[in-house]
Amino acid sequence: MALSSGASLGHHTAFIYDISIRKLAYQLTRNAVPLSLFNAYISKVCDDCPPFNYEPVIKASELKQLNSMTPKTFLVKVADPEHLDAIEDEQKKLKSSLKNLRQLAGGIYVKVQIGLGNSHGQLSAPTLKGLIGWLLAQRDISKARVRTIKVGGKDGERALDFIKAQIGESRDISLGTSGPDENYQKRAAFLGESFDKHLDELKKFKSS
Repeated sequence: MALSSGASLGHHTAFIYDISIRKLAYQLTRNAVPLSLFNAYISKVCDDCPPFNYEPVIKASELKQLNSMTPKTFLVKVADPEHLDAIEDEQKKLKSSLKNLRQLAGGIYVKVQIGLGNSHGQLSAPTLKGLIGWLLAQRDISKARVRTIKVGGKDGERALDFIKAQIGESRDISLGTSGPDENYQKRAAFLGESFDKHLDELKKFKSS
Protein backbone atom coordinates (compact mmCIF):
# COMPACT_ATOMS: atom_id res chain seq x y z
CA MET A 1 0.00 0.00 0.00
CA ALA A 2 1.48 3.29 -1.07
CA LEU A 3 0.59 5.72 1.71
CA SER A 4 2.65 8.89 1.94
CA SER A 5 4.23 9.86 5.25
CA GLY A 6 1.55 11.11 7.64
CA ALA A 7 -1.30 9.88 5.45
CA SER A 8 -4.09 7.63 6.72
CA LEU A 9 -6.85 5.34 5.47
CA GLY A 10 -9.56 7.36 7.21
CA HIS A 11 -10.54 9.13 10.39
CA HIS A 12 -12.35 6.35 12.25
CA THR A 13 -9.39 4.23 13.34
CA ALA A 14 -5.79 5.12 14.14
CA PHE A 15 -3.06 2.49 13.84
CA ILE A 16 0.71 2.20 13.74
CA TYR A 17 2.73 -0.65 12.25
CA ASP A 18 6.44 -0.96 13.05
CA ILE A 19 8.08 -2.92 10.25
CA SER A 20 11.30 -3.59 12.18
CA ILE A 21 9.59 -5.49 15.01
CA ARG A 22 6.42 -6.46 13.11
CA LYS A 23 4.06 -5.01 15.72
CA LEU A 24 0.71 -3.32 15.17
CA ALA A 25 -0.70 -0.75 17.59
CA TYR A 26 -4.42 -0.38 16.90
CA GLN A 27 -7.13 1.90 18.26
CA LEU A 28 -10.11 -0.06 19.57
CA THR A 29 -13.21 1.92 20.52
CA ARG A 30 -16.93 1.57 19.95
CA ASN A 31 -16.82 3.52 16.67
CA ALA A 32 -13.46 2.18 15.45
CA VAL A 33 -13.21 -0.39 12.67
CA PRO A 34 -13.02 -3.86 14.35
CA LEU A 35 -9.64 -5.52 13.94
CA SER A 36 -11.24 -8.47 12.14
CA LEU A 37 -12.68 -6.16 9.46
CA PHE A 38 -9.36 -4.33 9.20
CA ASN A 39 -7.77 -7.73 8.65
CA ALA A 40 -10.26 -8.55 5.88
CA TYR A 41 -9.61 -5.17 4.24
CA ILE A 42 -5.83 -5.59 4.24
CA SER A 43 -6.24 -9.12 2.90
CA LYS A 44 -8.35 -7.78 0.02
CA VAL A 45 -5.90 -5.00 -0.77
CA CYS A 46 -3.06 -7.55 -0.89
CA ASP A 47 -4.62 -9.30 -3.92
CA ASP A 48 -6.94 -11.51 -1.84
CA CYS A 49 -4.13 -13.05 0.22
CA PRO A 50 -5.09 -15.21 3.23
CA PRO A 51 -6.08 -13.18 6.32
CA PHE A 52 -3.24 -12.26 8.65
CA ASN A 53 -2.95 -13.79 12.12
CA TYR A 54 -2.90 -11.12 14.83
CA GLU A 55 -1.45 -12.60 17.99
CA PRO A 56 -1.86 -10.80 21.32
CA VAL A 57 1.28 -9.14 22.65
CA ILE A 58 1.67 -10.00 26.31
CA LYS A 59 4.10 -9.06 29.05
CA ALA A 60 7.52 -10.73 28.93
CA SER A 61 7.07 -12.48 32.28
CA GLU A 62 3.75 -13.97 31.17
CA LEU A 63 5.14 -14.84 27.75
CA LYS A 64 7.89 -16.88 29.38
CA GLN A 65 5.23 -18.87 31.22
CA LEU A 66 3.16 -19.33 28.06
CA ASN A 67 6.09 -20.68 26.06
CA SER A 68 6.83 -23.29 28.74
CA MET A 69 3.19 -24.23 29.32
CA THR A 70 1.38 -27.30 28.02
CA PRO A 71 -2.10 -25.86 27.29
CA LYS A 72 -4.73 -28.19 28.70
CA THR A 73 -7.73 -25.94 29.35
CA PHE A 74 -9.27 -22.89 27.71
CA LEU A 75 -11.75 -20.82 29.77
CA VAL A 76 -13.86 -18.00 28.35
CA LYS A 77 -16.73 -15.96 29.82
CA VAL A 78 -18.83 -13.80 27.50
CA ALA A 79 -21.83 -11.61 28.32
CA ASP A 80 -23.36 -11.05 24.87
CA PRO A 81 -21.89 -13.48 22.30
CA GLU A 82 -24.45 -12.48 19.67
CA HIS A 83 -22.62 -9.14 19.32
CA LEU A 84 -19.17 -10.62 18.79
CA ASP A 85 -17.78 -9.59 15.43
CA ALA A 86 -16.73 -12.94 13.94
CA ILE A 87 -15.08 -13.17 10.52
CA GLU A 88 -12.96 -16.34 10.39
CA ASP A 89 -14.35 -19.88 10.63
CA GLU A 90 -12.97 -20.61 14.12
CA GLN A 91 -14.43 -17.33 15.40
CA LYS A 92 -17.83 -18.09 13.88
CA LYS A 93 -17.87 -21.58 15.40
CA LEU A 94 -17.05 -20.31 18.90
CA LYS A 95 -19.54 -17.45 18.60
CA SER A 96 -22.30 -19.85 17.51
CA SER A 97 -21.57 -22.26 20.36
CA LEU A 98 -21.52 -19.51 23.00
CA LYS A 99 -24.69 -17.94 21.61
CA ASN A 100 -26.58 -21.27 21.61
CA LEU A 101 -25.53 -22.10 25.17
CA ARG A 102 -26.59 -18.69 26.46
CA GLN A 103 -29.96 -18.86 24.74
CA LEU A 104 -30.57 -22.43 25.89
CA ALA A 105 -31.16 -21.37 29.50
CA GLY A 106 -31.82 -17.68 28.97
CA GLY A 107 -28.73 -16.68 30.93
CA ILE A 108 -27.12 -13.27 31.25
CA TYR A 109 -23.70 -14.62 30.33
CA VAL A 110 -22.07 -17.89 29.30
CA LYS A 111 -18.89 -19.35 30.80
CA VAL A 112 -17.28 -22.28 29.00
CA GLN A 113 -14.17 -24.34 29.76
CA ILE A 114 -12.68 -26.64 27.14
CA GLY A 115 -10.10 -29.13 28.37
CA LEU A 116 -8.34 -32.44 27.97
CA GLY A 117 -8.42 -33.56 31.60
CA ASN A 118 -5.83 -36.26 32.19
CA SER A 119 -5.62 -37.13 28.50
CA HIS A 120 -2.28 -37.03 26.73
CA GLY A 121 -1.52 -34.21 24.34
CA GLN A 122 -2.43 -30.54 24.46
CA LEU A 123 -4.81 -28.01 22.97
CA SER A 124 -3.87 -26.60 19.56
CA ALA A 125 -1.57 -23.63 20.23
CA PRO A 126 -2.14 -21.90 16.83
CA THR A 127 -5.92 -22.13 17.20
CA LEU A 128 -5.76 -20.86 20.80
CA LYS A 129 -3.60 -17.89 19.82
CA GLY A 130 -5.99 -16.93 17.04
CA LEU A 131 -9.06 -17.14 19.28
CA ILE A 132 -7.35 -15.30 22.15
CA GLY A 133 -6.28 -12.45 19.87
CA TRP A 134 -9.82 -12.14 18.52
CA LEU A 135 -11.42 -12.24 22.00
CA LEU A 136 -9.01 -9.60 23.32
CA ALA A 137 -9.90 -7.32 20.42
CA GLN A 138 -13.61 -7.85 21.12
CA ARG A 139 -13.07 -7.06 24.80
CA ASP A 140 -11.27 -3.82 23.96
CA ILE A 141 -14.36 -2.70 22.06
CA SER A 142 -16.61 -3.47 25.05
CA LYS A 143 -15.22 -4.70 28.38
CA ALA A 144 -18.64 -6.05 29.35
CA ARG A 145 -18.65 -8.29 26.29
CA VAL A 146 -15.69 -10.57 27.10
CA ARG A 147 -14.94 -10.95 30.79
CA THR A 148 -12.57 -13.93 31.07
CA ILE A 149 -9.88 -15.40 28.81
CA LYS A 150 -7.65 -17.95 30.55
CA VAL A 151 -5.44 -20.84 29.53
CA GLY A 152 -4.48 -23.51 32.05
CA GLY A 153 -1.66 -26.02 31.84
CA LYS A 154 -0.81 -29.30 33.49
CA ASP A 155 -1.27 -29.87 37.23
CA GLY A 156 0.86 -27.40 39.14
CA GLU A 157 1.06 -24.84 36.32
CA ARG A 158 -0.51 -21.45 37.06
CA ALA A 159 -3.35 -20.48 34.72
CA LEU A 160 -2.51 -17.59 32.41
CA ASP A 161 -4.98 -14.68 32.43
CA PHE A 162 -4.70 -13.03 29.03
CA ILE A 163 -6.76 -9.99 29.97
CA LYS A 164 -4.27 -9.05 32.70
CA ALA A 165 -1.25 -10.10 30.63
CA GLN A 166 -1.98 -8.06 27.51
CA ILE A 167 0.14 -4.99 26.76
CA GLY A 168 -2.05 -1.97 26.10
CA GLU A 169 -3.12 1.48 27.23
CA SER A 170 -6.50 3.16 27.65
CA ARG A 171 -7.48 6.79 28.09
CA ASP A 172 -10.59 8.94 27.78
CA ILE A 173 -9.75 11.65 25.25
CA SER A 174 -11.82 14.84 25.22
CA LEU A 175 -12.53 15.64 21.57
CA GLY A 176 -15.15 18.34 22.11
CA THR A 177 -16.10 20.01 18.84
CA SER A 178 -12.87 19.06 17.08
CA GLY A 179 -13.10 18.54 13.36
CA PRO A 180 -12.31 15.11 11.85
CA ASP A 181 -8.65 15.94 11.18
CA GLU A 182 -7.93 17.33 14.67
CA ASN A 183 -9.95 14.52 16.24
CA TYR A 184 -7.85 11.93 14.41
CA GLN A 185 -4.56 13.63 15.31
CA LYS A 186 -5.40 13.49 19.03
CA ARG A 187 -6.13 9.75 18.87
CA ALA A 188 -3.09 9.04 16.70
CA ALA A 189 -0.85 11.00 19.07
CA PHE A 190 -2.02 8.93 22.06
CA LEU A 191 -1.43 5.73 20.08
CA GLY A 192 2.11 6.87 19.27
CA GLU A 193 2.82 7.73 22.92
CA SER A 194 1.54 4.34 24.02
CA PHE A 195 3.64 2.52 21.43
CA ASP A 196 6.81 4.37 22.47
CA LYS A 197 6.07 3.73 26.16
CA HIS A 198 6.03 -0.03 25.63
CA LEU A 199 8.63 -0.22 22.84
CA ASP A 200 11.29 -1.98 24.93
CA GLU A 201 8.74 -4.56 26.08
CA LEU A 202 7.45 -5.01 22.54
CA LYS A 203 10.95 -5.75 21.28
CA LYS A 204 11.21 -8.64 23.75
CA PHE A 205 8.12 -10.32 22.32
CA LYS A 206 8.80 -12.93 19.67
CA SER A 207 5.99 -14.68 17.84
CA SER A 208 6.22 -18.45 17.86
